[in-house]
Amino acid sequence: MVTGKDLFKTEFFKIEYDAKCRFFSRIVFILLNFIKLSRSSQENEIEVSSIGRQSESGVIVRAAVIAMIVLAISPCPSQARQSELYTRAQEAYKSGEIDAASYDLKTLLQKDQSDVGAHILLGKIYHRKGLLADAVQSYRAALVLDSGNDEAAFALGVALYDQKKYQEAEKYFSQAVKKKRSNSEYQYNLALTLEKLGRVEEAEKGYKRAAKFDDISAISHFSLGRIAQLKKDYDTAIQEYELAVTIDPKYVEAYNNLGVIYAEKGDFPRSVELYQKALSIKPQFSAARRNLGYAQAHTSLAITYITLGEVDKAKEELNKALEIDPESADAHYNLGLLLHKEGRLDDAIDCYEKAIGFDPKNPRAHNNLGVAYATRGEKDKARKEYQSALNIDPEFGDAKSNLERLGDTVGDTNKF
Repeated sequence: MVTGKDLFKTEFFKIEYDAKCRFFSRIVFILLNFIKLSRSSQENEIEVSSIGRQSESGVIVRAAVIAMIVLAISPCPSQARQSELYTRAQEAYKSGEIDAASYDLKTLLQKDQSDVGAHILLGKIYHRKGLLADAVQSYRAALVLDSGNDEAAFALGVALYDQKKYQEAEKYFSQAVKKKRSNSEYQYNLALTLEKLGRVEEAEKGYKRAAKFDDISAISHFSLGRIAQLKKDYDTAIQEYELAVTIDPKYVEAYNNLGVIYAEKGDFPRSVELYQKALSIKPQFSAARRNLGYAQAHTSLAITYITLGEVDKAKEELNKALEIDPESADAHYNLGLLLHKEGRLDDAIDCYEKAIGFDPKNPRAHNNLGVAYATRGEKDKARKEYQSALNIDPEFGDAKSNLERLGDTVGDTNKF
């Protein structure tokens, strides 16, 4: 005879609490033991009345099942440890301690390669360190485990974009957008990639969607302004840039581009005001290329001063531009132009040569360098520069006429 107390001593199937225990194995455990308990209650004779037998065995079986369910839904020790590692890694990442975060994530993944979140976060760490190939590998691992994960798809798209693999980046940005169409960040990055691929019309629609889903996205309005400016749709461009600076009053690139548009429209006082606004916000900038717009603001302001005939102010702005960005081809070229007009040929030649060094495809720099050489009587050097200008732009009239008259006279007859 088996009593209710002895029923709990019936041999149970064992479950292993190792690093690979899973909720699935616990469910199997419950089902198998439930069957065993049911059979045990039916096969053993309990010396009580029929009603008593049903009540006692039923209560005991139900109690056993409840106990096993509680066991099943409680996290096993290894899962708890892994969860703790991931949480600690997240906190370390947010506080900028990426090496500590990386260590915890690698430890976690050594024990359990199926943690999607750990692969994504490790990928972000690699990305921040500039290890793009490793980042891509981590994001792909996450997508193998969860092909519909939009966060992993988006992060992979960003890494591929940074690798200049725009075609493949588009694929993953599209996947992220398909999953969450209303995500402005996803829409913006897809549009940016489409623009890189030369699909400007599609990009413009994408930027509009990004702005629609996030009406305080300054960068989306700035991008729409850029595209409108390229199309010479200045009214739309002005509207978009002004929206951008309304959202973000310190958007230096937007002020700079507004200045360019007003200069194109002939409103030089307004363009000067906008360039000065940009420079009042950020007179200096880091050496990163993405911030070269600040040096360009000085150059653009200088060009405006040249148009207004204010040469000294123009020189001052160009020198500021070169202090900020010594590799600014535009600044070197325009400073060379001013020095050339003043007759300072040696200084002008130096500026033109630097401009060509940083931008070899500028036909005007080659032409003007040729004029400077011709003025000094160095015909061979002049001929070489005129030819270089024509190789870049075969329809460049000034270079053609300068090359033709090189055999006659030199000096003031040359055009620059």
